[in-house]
Amino acid sequence: MAPKPPAGTSSRAWDAVTPPLSEWVLDAVSSMGFSRMTPVQASTIPLFMAHKDVVVEAVTGSGKTLSFLIPVVEKLLRLEEPIKKHHVGAIVISPTSIDRELALQIYTVLKSLLAFHPPSASVLNLSDDDAHRQKESSSTLKVVPQLLLGGTTSPAEDLSTFLKQSPNLLVSTPGRLLELLSSPHVHCPQSSFEMLVLDEADRLLDLGFKETLQNILRRLPKQRRTGLFSASISEAVDQIVRVGLRNPVKVMVKVKGTSGVQDKRTPAR
Repeated sequence: MAPKPPAGTSSRAWDAVTPPLSEWVLDAVSSMGFSRMTPVQASTIPLFMAHKDVVVEAVTGSGKTLSFLIPVVEKLLRLEEPIKKHHVGAIVISPTSIDRELALQIYTVLKSLLAFHPPSASVLNLSDDDAHRQKESSSTLKVVPQLLLGGTTSPAEDLSTFLKQSPNLLVSTPGRLLELLSSPHVHCPQSSFEMLVLDEADRLLDLGFKETLQNILRRLPKQRRTGLFSASISEAVDQIVRVGLRNPVKVMVKVKGTSGVQDKRTPAR
């Protein structure tokens, strides 16, 4: 029997999440050295897992990457059947420009998480040719990610990779994502698309991507779960919330020096 957590920490225990997280996820976070959830994870993961739209105001370094990656991955692996070829199930958008490595950081954390899910890990370890040969033969649910990062590959190379590997989860900067979604070979129908995450939304808009984000939203089904994460909720961010989210729950997690954390949840308007 596992020892009881110290008083006051049970709400942040990974195995206390409702609905429960998969055993392999619990193994993953334990192996990563995360003994309990951060406040933003404890507030956000249950909401996202319960199919709520969320607006999360939290500082960098609060643990928000896993707070959206875990629900996204869990959702894709709990579908009744695998997502169809060349259909996308979830998208994570992060800032570009000088911060474009943020998308790479998210992708790296995602791969570290998926390493604990054998079917997904096996796809990540395959060569393109092996993946091409095996993609039709398996009906096992798995997460197949693709990183789209302007300046490292061309749009044509990204599309070629998409067609070969048929990823169901995209981690991307805004401009490169819009280019891929503009292809007639890439599909995000309501029957397949589950979740959209906008990370560092305030910086996305500061960098001038409002129109790009609006064009992306127009290409995605309205019936989806959406998570918006931002260090601050400006008027521009609030406009995106009103256009792109449906009755979201707002989570505010503010660190006060090193003494503690405030967690406030309210319905966003």
